[in-house]
Amino acid sequence: MKARVHEKLIVIGMAYNRYMTLMLSESGRMLGGYDDFLCLIGTDVQDGMSNLFDRRQMPELP
Repeated sequence: MKARVHEKLIVIGMAYNRYMTLMLSESGRMLGGYDDFLCLIGTDVQDGMSNLFDRRQMPELP
């Protein structure tokens, strides 16, 4: 997944009954992924947590 976002990623948790892995990029973006799916959860942790709690649509990253 690092190759898709061009930044180093660190795992920070799990969501959706442990189906989605939550990651933080070097620039502070919060991402989520499972299998070959990767999405931008938020532009920072606060935005990402708000999007998760409010169950907002999150754009898939190519």
